Amino acid sequence: MQWPWSREERELDREVRVHIEMLAEQFERAGHTKQEALRLARKEFGGFDSIKDQCRDESRWSWLANLGQDLRFGWRMMRKVPAVTAAAVLSLALGIGATAAILSLADAVLWRKMAVPQPEQLVEILWQTKGRSEGLITASSGSGYRDGAIETANFFSPVAVEAFRARAKAIIEVAGYISAVPVMASVNGEVLVSQVRGVSGNFFQVLGVQPSEGRLIGDSDDTAASVPVAVVTSRFARTHAVRADQTLVANNVVYTVAGVLPASFTGIVYGDETDIYAAIHQSPQLLEPDSFYRRKIADPFAWWSQMIGRRAAGVSDSQAKAALDTIFATTWAAQPKSPEQTPRIFLSPADRGLGSIRRSMGEPLTRHSRNQRGKSDTMPGWALNH
Repeated sequence: MQWPWSREERELDREVRVHIEMLAEQFERAGHTKQEALRLARKEFGGFDSIKDQCRDESRWSWLANLGQDLRFGWRMMRKVPAVTAAAVLSLALGIGATAAILSLADAVLWRKMAVPQPEQLVEILWQTKGRSEGLITASSGSGYRDGAIETANFFSPVAVEAFRARAKAIIEVAGYISAVPVMASVNGEVLVSQVRGVSGNFFQVLGVQPSEGRLIGDSDDTAASVPVAVVTSRFARTHAVRADQTLVANNVVYTVAGVLPASFTGIVYGDETDIYAAIHQSPQLLEPDSFYRRKIADPFAWWSQMIGRRAAGVSDSQAKAALDTIFATTWAAQPKSPEQTPRIFLSPADRGLGSIRRSMGEPLTRHSRNQRGKSDTMPGWALNH
C-alpha cells in the first residue's frame, strides 16, 4: 500500500532533479563542462533540500507527514529514557482518570436533573436569619450552613409543615421528609441493614413520581393509627426479589410493601442510599418508644422535619416565598427576640436534588467571583441536636 504523501515525495524529488538537469544543459551549451555545468545549475537553482522543504509546506499532506516524523522522533526519545517515559505516562493516566472522575461527579451533583416531571418547579424550603433564633427552638434535627452573617437551616416544626400544606397549596405544594436511618430489615428470609426514610403522605405526589408496581404512600398512610406500609426502590426490589403486597420487617415492625419506585428515581440527594420509604408517623424513628422524634412530636419548640415544594405553574420564587413567610410566622410558639433573629423563608432550586453535598460543591463554583466571602458549614448547636 502506498501512502499519498509517499507518492508526492517521489514526484517532488523527480521534478526537482528535472529542473536542475535542464538548467545544467543550458550551462553546457554555454561552453561549460558537464561537471561544471551541474555545479553551476545547483548553485543557481538553490539548495536541493531547501527547495523540497518549501514544496512540502504547500502539500495538503504535509501536516500528516510532519506528525508521523514527530511521532517517530518522540518514540525514539521515549525509548532512550524509559524511566522518564514511565513517569510521564503514569502522570498522564492519573490526570485523565482524575478529570474523568471529577466530570462524572459534577454531572451527577451539579448538572443532572432529577428524573421527575417539571423538575425546575421543585424547590428546597429553608429558612435564614442573621443570628440564632433564640427562644424559638430548643431541639432540632437537620442541617444548616453559614454564609458570612447569614445562617441557613433546613429543619421546621411539624406544625409549620402542616400549615404550609394546608394554606399554601394554591401557590406551592409542600411535602415533608426526615433523615434516612439504618435499620435491621428482614425480607424473603434474608436479614440485612437497610436505609429507611420517613416521608409525608403527599411526598411522591409532590415529586410527580409514579410507581412501577403497586401504589405509593398516601395521606391515609401517614397517621398514628395507620397500618405500616412501605415503598421500596427499584434497586432494592431487584436485589432482594421484593414485589408489591408482600411484607418486610424493619426494626421488628412489619410493613406491607405498597409499591415499587421506578428505576429512574434515585432519591432526593446525591448518592441517596435510601432503600425503603415509610410514612413519617409509621417510620422507625417515630415508632421507637424512646426516640427523639417520638418524644418531640408534639413539642412546638422541636424542629425536625425537612421540606420540599413544587411551585404552581406561573408562580415565581418570590411569590412562593412571600406566601410561605406569612404562614411561617403564625406557626411559632414564641416570638423572636430581635428582627435579626427572625427566620425568613429561603427557597433553593431543587431540580438537581437536595442536600448539603450539592450546596457545598455547587455554591463555591457559582460564588467564585465573590472571592469566597461565604463559608459553608454546619451550624454549631443546632444540627442533629437531639
